[in-house]
Amino acid sequence: MRLLQATAFLVMALLVLYACPAWSAEPKVLLHLSEFRNWLQLDYERHGRFSARSGDDLESTDHLFTESFHTSAAYSIYDPRLLNGYFDIDFGLNQNIYDSTYQESGTDQGTILEYSIDGTFFEHRPYPVRFFSSDEEREVQRLFSKNYELHVREHGLALALKNRFVPTNFRYLYRERETDGLQLDRVQTTNTYTFDALHLYKDISHSEVSFYHSDDDTDFGPTEPEDTSRITEYQFRNTMRWSNYPTLNQLVSVYRYRDETNDVSLSFKDWSESLLLQPGRALKIGFNYDNTSISSDQLSRHEHKEHIWIEHKLYESLTSRLRFLNRKADYTAGMYKDVRGIAGLSYQKKLPRTSLLSLGYSYTRGRTDRDYELRQGAVFDERVTMELVGQNLLQNLDILIETIVVKNQDRTETYVENIDYTVLQYGRQTELLLTAGSQIDPDAVVSVDYLYSVDPGVRFSTTVHEASSSLSLLSNRYRIYAYMVSTDQEPLSDSTDEDRLYDLFTYTVGLVNTRRFATYGGEFVHYDSTTEKRQYVELFWRYRRYFRRNYLWLSFRDRYVKYDDTGISEVTDGSRTENQFFAGLSVRRRFFGRTMGGAGLEYLDIQGSINDRDELKLNLHFDMRVGRLELRFQAEKNWEWWENRRQSESRVFLTLRRYFDFRIGNR
Repeated sequence: MRLLQATAFLVMALLVLYACPAWSAEPKVLLHLSEFRNWLQLDYERHGRFSARSGDDLESTDHLFTESFHTSAAYSIYDPRLLNGYFDIDFGLNQNIYDSTYQESGTDQGTILEYSIDGTFFEHRPYPVRFFSSDEEREVQRLFSKNYELHVREHGLALALKNRFVPTNFRYLYRERETDGLQLDRVQTTNTYTFDALHLYKDISHSEVSFYHSDDDTDFGPTEPEDTSRITEYQFRNTMRWSNYPTLNQLVSVYRYRDETNDVSLSFKDWSESLLLQPGRALKIGFNYDNTSISSDQLSRHEHKEHIWIEHKLYESLTSRLRFLNRKADYTAGMYKDVRGIAGLSYQKKLPRTSLLSLGYSYTRGRTDRDYELRQGAVFDERVTMELVGQNLLQNLDILIETIVVKNQDRTETYVENIDYTVLQYGRQTELLLTAGSQIDPDAVVSVDYLYSVDPGVRFSTTVHEASSSLSLLSNRYRIYAYMVSTDQEPLSDSTDEDRLYDLFTYTVGLVNTRRFATYGGEFVHYDSTTEKRQYVELFWRYRRYFRRNYLWLSFRDRYVKYDDTGISEVTDGSRTENQFFAGLSVRRRFFGRTMGGAGLEYLDIQGSINDRDELKLNLHFDMRVGRLELRFQAEKNWEWWENRRQSESRVFLTLRRYFDFRIGNR
């Protein structure tokens, strides 16, 4: 509200005080509107839920009726060069009728006021000022996960200083995100301040400096304590390029300081240098240096990394590479050092009829020394992609699960265990699983901190063989591929515990065939490591075709996995098998005029895993527009069958919209 008041005061002050002779010759208007869009909209939504567990049936139904009017337009005040922008407003009424077996039934009603406005002062001047403000609600749709309502309020200002030497930007953003429909709803408030400046010197030097500060507060209600986070980050980056065509030489320097204040305060310092030299067309030489410091209230880590590499290409087909890596990390109570040398070859050969053969091999030899006074190591900001179906494994073994902290990718929000995710630990491995009511979207990247147990003193060598091959035939219509990785670790001292070392042998063989609209193939993977042994076969088939304005999509995927008992990684003794089957169908058809309809069906079956289940999702949609009248219909139904419960959720949406013309003045 204060931001809107300040903006209104600024507009009036400019109208009274600002004058420019170049503009005075043209007629001015106090307010000019254009590009009108107006409509009246009626919405009906039905939301039903059903759950049955241990003979206890729970059911609820919501009916939501909404009547709203929308208007939007482009605007300018006094002169387009002074202030111009765009706004849209939705206002109306809603009524809610709800009936439930586990809470009180009744009715509710309220008002709707959603808006979005932005504007730019002095757009063609060297100092444009942009403001924006919005308040809107939307439904977050997720595959095989519960949908939820998201209410977002945003207000912000941005100032740009345009010039040839150091163009600069200042930004402020206030954001409030409120969820409704999750297992644990939350309100997240964020204040963000950013600054960045850029300097270019011909094509030689490119320098950037930036500042970022964020205050984040997440309120979970009375059930969970409030989460507060403060982040401040400074960064400087410089890129220098010099070249003699056709070669390119480049030096990239980056320095970053980041300070986080949360339940555990963290401080990050990063300094990196990356040098690329090309003495000739066929030869490249690179040097990378990283200096990283991470410290908390109780732990610290200072790490150095050096990476030198040489690459030579012969006749555009044979490429040879040599690499040397050195890494040393000093901890609060210990030291870690790793030295490795890598040699590799890759070969590509063009075959007749647009076919291609690719071969590759690399050999790695390394040595690792670790000397800890404590039996614990620390990991900060490990990135994990949270897949809905699959293993979201953490990198290290023997993790202390009570120390795991999961945050979003920007590290501004801390997720809640058993609400947003669950931790599964079997043997020495640790996995994160998404819950049905999670705030984490499938395939989202999260940041994880944790402690893990280590052998205090260990010295071992590592040998790695990697080989790959791929044969593409007839413009990639057929592709046959194979990969192999072998890792062997050997102790170099009598005190080294061999059970703490890690050996791996895995290979993959696959075939993919693409024929016009269809793609099908299969893959076999053998994976044998110290902690896990498994084999799986996956078959898939996809069909996608457009019939003029119509569309058909079909997909099948079946993966059969066999886990063998290693005595370490299995939940129970003995072997087990797991089967994952997915089938999907999507049809879209255009009828007369601007009328379109479609349907989709998705089925997921997981058997033999920790969470066996069947899920079925059906959706229908129909859109029609006749003149200024628009009709939209959408329905979806989700079924879930678990070992000890079953549940379903249904939604029906119906929208009727009538467009209106609106003009000011004579036509």
